[in-house]
Amino acid sequence: MKEQGRYFLKDSVRNTVDFSMTDQYMGVEAPPVQKPLSEGAAITALPDPVGLGSISLEEAIRARESRRSYTSESISMKELSFLLWATQGLREEPFQGHALRTVPSAGCRHALETYLAVFRVDGLARGVYRYLPVGHGLTRVSDPGDLEGRTAKAALGQRFAGKGAVTFIWTAVPYRMEWRYGDAAYKVIAIDAP
Repeated sequence: MKEQGRYFLKDSVRNTVDFSMTDQYMGVEAPPVQKPLSEGAAITALPDPVGLGSISLEEAIRARESRRSYTSESISMKELSFLLWATQGLREEPFQGHALRTVPSAGCRHALETYLAVFRVDGLARGVYRYLPVGHGLTRVSDPGDLEGRTAKAALGQRFAGKGAVTFIWTAVPYRMEWRYGDAAYKVIAIDAP
């Protein structure tokens, strides 16, 4: 097991993949940059993320810290909009199966999808949402009972995950990477993960 884990950490997997057999090389159309919406799904438009104020990169790095304790205050839609844009937002409209986002991704494939467990966001009902980077909006996925408890359980019992105003949840659409990288895709997805 240790050998497997260490092999995964090395970049030598690229030496074993025949990239001429990937769907990209074979001329298959690139997968969509965003999962499709269910028919009739409601979309909540997010406010423009620009204009929350600014600090220098140096100040941001110096102020960064991990927290496990949160206030019971809510956040604004503008703050949520900025956080979504900063973590997975688009810098410009998608083109030819590519989406230039605010975060890097191997081969511009962006396999990650952003979901939110919303507890306290002004103007937004509690529940589980999916972020729609194309169009910068949200669609509500569900409103399960005991959302705080379920979120903590999904975070392996870490109660803080259900205590903030909103918890970001990232999932992957593996084919977005597989299309280009074949069997090397799984390592690349792990590298892309926040």
